[in-house]
Order: sequence, then structure tokens, then C-alpha cells
Amino acid sequence: MMKLQKNIKSTLGWFYSLGRKFYEVTPAATLTVLTANLFAQILLVLTFFLPIKVLILLGSDTVPKYYPLYLKSLQKAHLIVGLSLLALMCYLLYLGCEFIIAHHSRKGAQKLLKNSGKLALFENQHQLASQAYARFTRGLSAGTFAAASLAILLYIYPLLFSATLTYCALAYIGLVSLYNKSPKARRLLEHHHATTLNAMCSMGFLFVFACMIIDFLYLSPPKIFPALISLLLIRQGMSRLNILLQDIIALRSQHRQINALFFHNQQLIVDNGTYAEKITELLNKAQRDQWVAAAIKSVTSADLQLVSTQWHQIGRTDIYSFEAEFTSAQSPNIEKYLFKLFGEHSKSLAEQEYTLLKNTPHIPAPQFLGRAGIQNLTCHVFNFNNYRKLAHREIGTGVISINQRLLCIEPSESLVKRFSRSHQYLEQRLSRKIIENLHIISSQEQVADIERFSEQYDFLISVLADLPRQIISLDTTSDTLLIAVDGTTHVSHWASWKMEPLGSNWPVGEHATLRLGIETARQERKSLVDVPAAAVLLCAFTYAFERLCHRSNFSDAVALLPNMLEQLEHLKTPRNEQEQ
Repeated sequence: MMKLQKNIKSTLGWFYSLGRKFYEVTPAATLTVLTANLFAQILLVLTFFLPIKVLILLGSDTVPKYYPLYLKSLQKAHLIVGLSLLALMCYLLYLGCEFIIAHHSRKGAQKLLKNSGKLALFENQHQLASQAYARFTRGLSAGTFAAASLAILLYIYPLLFSATLTYCALAYIGLVSLYNKSPKARRLLEHHHATTLNAMCSMGFLFVFACMIIDFLYLSPPKIFPALISLLLIRQGMSRLNILLQDIIALRSQHRQINALFFHNQQLIVDNGTYAEKITELLNKAQRDQWVAAAIKSVTSADLQLVSTQWHQIGRTDIYSFEAEFTSAQSPNIEKYLFKLFGEHSKSLAEQEYTLLKNTPHIPAPQFLGRAGIQNLTCHVFNFNNYRKLAHREIGTGVISINQRLLCIEPSESLVKRFSRSHQYLEQRLSRKIIENLHIISSQEQVADIERFSEQYDFLISVLADLPRQIISLDTTSDTLLIAVDGTTHVSHWASWKMEPLGSNWPVGEHATLRLGIETARQERKSLVDVPAAAVLLCAFTYAFERLCHRSNFSDAVALLPNMLEQLEHLKTPRNEQEQ
């Protein structure tokens, strides 16, 4: 783990290199944006400061004594109007400066990109370049403003200048010490640096304000007007220092893209499958054995001794899965468990899987024992006795088996409500705009089917909306399919489940199997007794149709229209309803 002071040193060096590059390539734009930023900050301070002075004048009988002589000679009403107009003028000038900043930031970024002479690296690179350029100049002007505030403070109130430097030094030493010595504090600072900086700048202002109060009560303070100006400078200076630090952090978090955009000898570095330092440490055998043993103890009371662990492939980014073997004093047999560790960027997936497993006990998955916390990460633990992965020739049958079992599971009412509050169903995603897109790519022979589909659109939506809901799995792959010793098929990963109308996600080429699955499901779900098979088949075709349209595969989507229209006609035929 790199020490915080080394991180700060390298970041400041990189920030300096970035500024030198900007100035060398676009000196005029850089100076213009920097100057406009500085003036904008000064004008914004005046915009908020002048109305306070107006309020003070409105509340006093005469012009206060601390006003300069040339202002005291004016009438009070004239002075109020003048200060109000000056505040309005400052705000209008501030808006003008913001316009100049936006315009010249775009020009500067475009010139920098042109100077780098590179191919297009990623989407929205011009927008990112403009934002980086504007953020850099804003941060630099904020730092300049803070430095100027300190210089003025040194001249008009040296005691507060010393108090400000003292607080900054103590805050730096305290942060570095906490970051380097406490892992918990390190994680807190890494995940909540904006909140921490805001709090520390506010505390700095309060610290300096307390020093001023002590000076006025027990020492030899200056006059009230310099003290008021000093207090304003400290508040604004701390605020601008906060802006500078947060802009530097934000730019540093995108340093790979920024380096690739602006520096000739820097290529775009992409994720090559290596793990973050924290994950690498956790996956090393020594630490892995420790957290696996801790996780099993948190979910079971059995006295188990770890024998071995091995990687379990599930093929999902930022999710790390291991099979572990244990022995116990109560049984001579080896017991196997599956551990899935969700990384920093997969916490929502961990919560999604946990929600499903806790609310749907009959889901085709290994027995879920519980979840454990591992260094602020989530680990799910499953019983993994007597499982193996499917052979390649078994995968097709396994997928059908999982879909058949999902047809038979009645989702809990609470889970259906939670999902409907969070996501759209198929009938809500299928809009008439899709039909308009089909007209664009259709041939003369396909126009008739598209027109018939358009005419029956409302009926289709009503059929889908009336169908019972079912759970579908988007994680059914060769890596996640398992078969138990009794021949039943399970899925080892359920983080990407969805709720859809009955028949969704069924292979469109398996009509006969779907019909058999419906008959089986009717025996287990009372809600399916009166559901026509044609409606479920229609949903299967419509789900495939919607997914093809989403991928802009309109030719294959149009090819499904005859099947969909056929099922719609069946649903409108009374004889068909009687047969069902």
C-alpha cells in the first residue's frame, strides 16, 4: 500500500505536467480560461457580499462609521441603490465569465486533441477533454484565489494567517497518519473523500473563527472592518482550497483517459483482467483460507476444518468464486461448500442475488446458507455437495430444464411488488416506436405483417399484462449450470434475475417443449389453470422479438412476426379458448 504522502507527491507532479502541457499547446486559451475563472470567483463573492451590506444599511439609521469617507458622503438611499445595482452588475459579469470559460475550454480541448494526433479512443472523448480542461483551470484558479486570500490575510490580519497555516499543517499530518496506519480510516477516506474534505474545510473556518474570538476577547485585535474582511477571505479561501483538492482528485481518477488524450507518448490503458490490490490480497491462498474459514463459521454452527480451496469458474467480472472442502469431527466424509465473493463494483449484484434466494426458497440453486462480511465485501455461501458442471452436450437440455422449473415457481407477492416498483415488464418496454423502426428496414413483402402487428398491438399488450409473472435467469451459461447427483439441474449464480410475463426467455425453437412445460406448471401453480397456452407461446416469441429489436437485429425480429400473429389469432378464436 502506497503511503498517502507519496500519493500526494505523485498526483501533484502529474497535475503540474498536465498544466505544462496545456500551457505549451494552448497558452492563449489556458490564460483566458484561468483569468476568467479567477474573475468569476471574485465576482461571485461580491455578488453574495454586496446584498449583505445592503441589508446592513437597511437596518441602520445612518451610514455606518466604518464606511470610507467617499461613501459616507452619499445619501443612504443612493448608497443602497448603488450597491444593489453593483451586485446585479457583478452577477451579470459572472455569467459572462462562465460563458467565456465554456467557449474557450472547448476550443482549448479541441486544439489539444488535434495536437495529440491520435485516433478516436472512446465515446464522448471530446466532452471528457473539455470537462478535464475546464476542471483543471477551475481548480488552478481556485488555488490562485486561495493563495491570494492568504497573502491579503497576512497583510491585514497576521494572527489569522498563522492560525490558518497551523490548521492546514495539523490537518495534513492527521490525515496522513490516519491513512497510513488505519485500514478502516483508509477505506473511509477513499470512499468518502468529498465529505471528508468538506468537513475539514468547515472545521478549519471554525478553528480560525475561534482564534479571532480569542484575539478580540483577550489580545489586541484590529478594527472590526479588517476583521470582517478577513473572516470573509478565510471562508472563501477554504472553500476554494476545497474546490482545488476535489478537482485534482477528480482529474486523477481519470488520469488514464486524460493521459491518452493529451500526451503523445501515452496510450489508452484498458483493464487487462488484473485484479485490484485489495482483491489480489484477499484471493492469495493465505488470506483466502482465513476468510473462507471465517465465512463458514458465520453461516453454520458445525465445527468444520478447512482442507482445500479451488477456483470455481462462473465467468462474471468482479465476482470471485471458490469451492472449498471441509472435514468435521461428526462425519468422516468430505463436505463441499461454494463461496462467492462480490467485489466493490458488484455490491448491487450481491444484494439482488440475496433478495431472490431469501424470498424464493425453491429456486433451482445450491442450498443457500447465508452471507458473510469480508472486509466490507459480501460473500455468499452455498452447500456444494454432490454437484458437477454440465458437459457441453448437456447444456441445451440443462437450459430447458431450468426454464421448465422456473415456470413452476410462483414468485412471492412481495417480490413481485418490489420488482414492479424498480423495473419495467416486457409489456411496458414494448412501445409503438419499435413498429416505426420496423417500417424503416422492411421489404415490400413484410409490410403486410407489420401493419397487422400494428393493428393488434393493443391486444398484444393486454395479453402480456394479464399473464402471471415468472422469474427468469440471465446467468444460465455453461459456467453456471450444475447437475446434482439426483439428476436435477441447478444454476450457481442468480445475480441477474428478472421478473417477466410467463413464457419469457424461452428458446423460440422449443415450442413443443414449452407446451409440455405449461402443462406441468399448471399442476403446481393454481394461477396457471386458466392461462391459454397460446398466450404463453406468444410471450415467448414477443420476448425474443423485443431482445432482437434492442440489439437492432430487425431482420430476425421481423421473421418472428408470423409466429406472433398466429398466436394472436388463436387467442381470438373461441374454439381455441375452449380447447385450452
